[in-house]
Amino acid sequence: MSQRYQKRKSNRTSNRILNIAITVVAALILFLGGSLLINFFGGSEDANVPEPETGIGETGGEGETIDEDEEAAPDSDEGTEDESGNTEDDEATEEDEDVEGTEEEEGTNEDEETEEEQSDGATLAEGDILQTEQANPTPNDFSSSGENWNEMVQALYQATGLNSSTSELMWLGNGGSTTSSVGTLLEYSTGLYYQVRLEWEDNQGWRIGQVTEHQSNPRN
Repeated sequence: MSQRYQKRKSNRTSNRILNIAITVVAALILFLGGSLLINFFGGSEDANVPEPETGIGETGGEGETIDEDEEAAPDSDEGTEDESGNTEDDEATEEDEDVEGTEEEEGTNEDEETEEEQSDGATLAEGDILQTEQANPTPNDFSSSGENWNEMVQALYQATGLNSSTSELMWLGNGGSTTSSVGTLLEYSTGLYYQVRLEWEDNQGWRIGQVTEHQSNPRN
């Protein structure tokens, strides 16, 4: 009886020690397993964290990233302002050119209208004088760009009732002296030639002389 009791007691002690050992081992396993799991998941989160960008921008004083695009933005605005300014200057230049062109055209039209009004006005009869506007009269000047030439042509038109639109100046030259001239006009509508003689009157202008009508050019 005593041996059995001792044996059972010994078995219980062994079982307790074994249970304690098992508990300690299980606790160690849980501890180590938990540490591994923590390290594993912690490493995964660190791997998912994006690395700071490098080489794209410059770092500000408080760790803010300054993008190159943001730095370039003011330059872009300045470029836009410059382009706008150039566009406005171009438009202003075009407007000035248009105004100048319009003024020139208006001035040319006014000159043409004045010439036509003088040509289409009352004709001058033989003996009438076309008053000169020359400050220093040069009746012997037959250059086609001179003021005297223009007055002689005007006298021909008003002596015949024609103008530059209805006739062609065939000839204009010296009439035999330094104060006389002769001109010939061809009328488009009729094909007739008109020869007009002019005489210069001092301090007055060209006086209309003889006007003759011809079927052919009298200069031929």
